[in-house]
Amino acid sequence: MQFNLDQLNITLFLMKKLILLLICVCTMTASLAQTQAGYVKTKGRMSGNGKVIPGTPLAGATVRIKDRSTVVSQANGKFSFPVPSKTFFVQGVKKQGYVLTDPEVVIRQYVFSSNPLTLVLETPERLTADKLENERKIRRTLQRQLQAREDEIEKLMEENRITTMQYQEALRQLYDEQQINERLISDMAERYAQIDFDQEDKFNLRISDCILNGRLTEADSLLRSKGDINARIDELNKHHDANAQMRSSLEKSEASEKRNRDDIAQDCYHFFEKFFMEHKNDSAAHYIALRAALDKTNPNWQFDAGCFFQKRGWQQRADEYYKAALEAARAQANANPQASEPLLAFTLNNVALLHAEQGRNNQAISLFQEALSIYKGLTEETPQVYDAYVASVQNNLALLYSNSKETFEKSEALFSESLGTYLNLAKEDARAFMPRVAAVMNNLGLLYNTNNYFQESEKMHSDALEIYRKLANNEPQVYQADVAATLNNLAALYHYNGINGRQCETMLDEAVRIYRQLANEDMTLHGPKLAASLSNLAIQYHNHQRSDLGYSTNEEELATYTTLAQNAPAIYLPQLAQKAYELGIACFQADRLEQSSRFFQQALDAYHNLATNGPEYRPDVAKVLRNLATVLDMQQLSQQSEGLYLEELAINQELAKADPAQYEPDVARSFGNLANHALLKGNFQQAVDYANEGLSHDDTKLFIHANLALAYLCLGDMTRAREIYQQYAGSLKDTFLDDLHQFGALGVIPPDRQADAQAMIEFLSK
Repeated sequence: MQFNLDQLNITLFLMKKLILLLICVCTMTASLAQTQAGYVKTKGRMSGNGKVIPGTPLAGATVRIKDRSTVVSQANGKFSFPVPSKTFFVQGVKKQGYVLTDPEVVIRQYVFSSNPLTLVLETPERLTADKLENERKIRRTLQRQLQAREDEIEKLMEENRITTMQYQEALRQLYDEQQINERLISDMAERYAQIDFDQEDKFNLRISDCILNGRLTEADSLLRSKGDINARIDELNKHHDANAQMRSSLEKSEASEKRNRDDIAQDCYHFFEKFFMEHKNDSAAHYIALRAALDKTNPNWQFDAGCFFQKRGWQQRADEYYKAALEAARAQANANPQASEPLLAFTLNNVALLHAEQGRNNQAISLFQEALSIYKGLTEETPQVYDAYVASVQNNLALLYSNSKETFEKSEALFSESLGTYLNLAKEDARAFMPRVAAVMNNLGLLYNTNNYFQESEKMHSDALEIYRKLANNEPQVYQADVAATLNNLAALYHYNGINGRQCETMLDEAVRIYRQLANEDMTLHGPKLAASLSNLAIQYHNHQRSDLGYSTNEEELATYTTLAQNAPAIYLPQLAQKAYELGIACFQADRLEQSSRFFQQALDAYHNLATNGPEYRPDVAKVLRNLATVLDMQQLSQQSEGLYLEELAINQELAKADPAQYEPDVARSFGNLANHALLKGNFQQAVDYANEGLSHDDTKLFIHANLALAYLCLGDMTRAREIYQQYAGSLKDTFLDDLHQFGALGVIPPDRQADAQAMIEFLSK
């Protein structure tokens, strides 16, 4: 029985845990005074009804001012310190169990002001909880907006206002946009989690509440009530021009200009967020670009625009903004090195991370090295502030070097330095730095594993796992995912070294249980990791001859992808289709035909869905049709398989018209499979016709010659049958014998031709 079935090798998924620390840049403030007052508090939070839950004062917070004595906040959260010069720097703010909501406080230059300096601290648990809640709200809004956009496109199609091609392109573009939203969702959720709503004016508070809770039409109305933003920009530009002619009142006017610019910039960003959540990315791009144009000397605004355009795939525009961000940061550092070198280092680090994300490693390495040099210079003066940033960049640089065996020593040295720094910092603040210790240990463990240092790798991953378990005991919602990821790393290490198979299985089982629980709460975030861990666990079951458990685990993996694909088909439907197809192949190889046909059917359904709007998936449809039909034939379900073979043939013939060199062999294979199918049904003349047609497209397909020879034998045309058997006896002897025995056992060979078949078996057996 001769057919063509695609082959597959299954490998274990290896999950990496990376530290990629993005640091935002903030604008400077300007004022005058003698004794600077200050206030330490928790952040004001927005309640569900849009009201502000005020922050509370924090007593006992230590505030360290550069070149000044350290001060401690009083019971009412207030503190003060003398500032003889116009500017000052805050070098650190600490209180046990709290972190700064704005980490850039320690690098920003402040100008003396009669207004109190407000420093906002919050517990990590509250920040994490607020971020997770914001992510849920944003995702719910995006899903509703996605449905609305789908309905709008469907209506245009129903009303014949767009063509089928325009309809398909609109849907594809909509789904493609969904795939790249995750980073922006996380950034947006984190931004809202860090906002101190006590310091927001009522109008912007209403806008933030509307955007965060999905009332986008109301947000749009509020934003537009302030007037046309382009007219406001024109007015701002006129204001700027007028300032050049009004030097006598320049200081006051520029302060007003700055407030106006910042207000417009904030509105531009709100418009950007609103349109982003409505999946109107052209409009979002317009407003993020407007904001960047308001002040080209602001590295943060340039960087934000570049990041957005990169996520949309507009790399040329993104590069222009990254270049502008770096130029602005360098200009500020040249004008005032002491104040602006940290700003330059942060910008270098941010742009380097995004170059690395695009695979432009040489550019990323160069920028990381420059950032590292600046940070090392800064840490000589204030190590307590900048040691952590040095360690972060060292880790990032080491990750890039770890991709090559030639740079193993560089990577190891950088990881080791980063780890040593974080261990020292963790002695003073374990809550803040032990997670980073564990993350670098994981990265170092992966480096050792890649370079075959098993014992070193095992120690790093085991130590990281111990740390994450302790952290997860106190904050399971934050660190359970890290426990699962580290278990995966250890399991992969044991798997690739062929040891502790049962322990490997136990670790993966625990990782699956953790991800399963997390995915029940947030399938979008944790579902992909659950699917990957299930795949790993299934492989272990198969390796230990527990295939029933293995395939049931694969079934759960596919069910996970099915759920993910319902919410984000553009991302996960291709993964579902490919995984189901791979499992169909694996089950066929294990002679589990019923499961194989079920997996192939899932793959076919998914690929049919994808091909509706994506013609590039038609070859995949044909591939799965061929394999499913073959398995059905082997199950003696030929009535179900014939239509599949014919559909496959039609697809391959259509593809061959556009690209005969690539697809003519597939047309030949389709006819060869149809010939095999016709033999099974006893349609011997049809088998001859199919086989000859297949050979006319590609006569190198030897399995078709075998089908043709048997068809001639069954028809009684022994002259032609013998010619083929004799011509290919050397290369197809075993194939010929298998066919004669198998088709004979199935009763396909007619009774009056069995003697001919036996004679041919004897001839081939000599």
